[in-house]
Amino acid sequence: MERAAGRTVYGVREILRTVRTLLEGTYSGIWVEGEIGGFKVHQSGHRYFELREAGGVLPAVMWRGVAEATRARPADGVRFRCLGTLTVWEGGGKFQMVVQRVEEAGAGDIAARIEALKKKLRAEGLTATERKRPLPWIPRSVGIVTSLSGAALRDVIKVLSRRVPVPIVVAHCAVQGDDAPAAIVAALRRIASRPGIDVVILTRGGGGAQDLAAFNEEIVARAVAACPAPVVTAVGHEVDVTVVDFVSDLRAATPSEAAERVAPMREDVAERLRWACDRAAVAVRKLLGPAAQTLDGSLDRAHRGVRARIESQRRGIERLHRRLQAVHPRCRLAEDRGRLGAATARLRLWHAPALAARRARLDLLGRGLRAAAARRIASDRGRLTALSAGLDALSPLGVLARGYSITRDASGRILVDASPVRAGDGVDVTLARGSLRCAVTSVRL
Repeated sequence: MERAAGRTVYGVREILRTVRTLLEGTYSGIWVEGEIGGFKVHQSGHRYFELREAGGVLPAVMWRGVAEATRARPADGVRFRCLGTLTVWEGGGKFQMVVQRVEEAGAGDIAARIEALKKKLRAEGLTATERKRPLPWIPRSVGIVTSLSGAALRDVIKVLSRRVPVPIVVAHCAVQGDDAPAAIVAALRRIASRPGIDVVILTRGGGGAQDLAAFNEEIVARAVAACPAPVVTAVGHEVDVTVVDFVSDLRAATPSEAAERVAPMREDVAERLRWACDRAAVAVRKLLGPAAQTLDGSLDRAHRGVRARIESQRRGIERLHRRLQAVHPRCRLAEDRGRLGAATARLRLWHAPALAARRARLDLLGRGLRAAAARRIASDRGRLTALSAGLDALSPLGVLARGYSITRDASGRILVDASPVRAGDGVDVTLARGSLRCAVTSVRL
């Protein structure tokens, strides 16, 4: 600064610095609202734009660090509210605002309304942890409520294609704009009416507060809470949290994570199935072990009973055989011949008439004896035949001869029940003559 001829003369840098100091001291930490225009991202990462309204334009800059930390996405034609400091860029002599924070116009009112809605839903118990339902391990089918044109749907389908195959039902709806809340509610109702839907994914990609506004509406939150199937929400980016995330059964940070949570990996399913099969095998062995031992004991007792019965019948037959031999015609005829010889010797001493009479009587007695012997033999033969038939009926070989068979499993145990056998098992079949090695193709109980 110089004084010349009663006048004060400032240098350019000095006056700019003075104005900058005055502006920053007076207009620091102020909010300015206007429509974004001329928005561009410099290669340095800094954002340059203007805040406009009728009759006025305010240049603004947002440094790269601030831009990367903010969730809002300024865009031309959208009204934003900016927090910052008015200053002058000395190098270009440019009046501008250095922005430290941005939010869409009305965001403060929106945030207050969202918090009031959260408080209301919390008071009704719709956000309670104990109300949230677990997801099925492997759903019969998965419902997806989103826009068919969005990247979120492609991400979900891509992830699900790499996991356990599950049917997918997509309910298309608008996910932003004035019609989006009603469209989302209608899509949730359509998907809930489909049978077999075990879990629903409500999703969309990232965006600004206005883009996600539909998911902060009360009718959408209540539709999510009323859905009969568990609902997984994946709205926006990981940092975005909407009202529906509080009433859903599970919030996922991204659409891909939502898909991962509703369907397990194939390897996990295979491992769990192996574990379940091992547990089932142990349980079956514990359950059937005592029954198998009881069955083995019963079979042993049955075999001993059959053998004892056969031995008793054999001894009875032997007794009958000895008795039959004692009354055999040869024995009786030998005795009769002896008596006949003695009688013949005596007859020689008698006179011819007496001898003739005795011979006639002897012939008569002989015929009677032969007839009696024949009747006794026929009777004993019939009895022997009946006993032999009874013995054959009790003999396992007799049972086999009538077309029955004995079936044993691979360990040699006799099978009386088809339930332990599985298709593909080998069994041995014993017939009346020979045996067969068979493979089971099916089991009928």
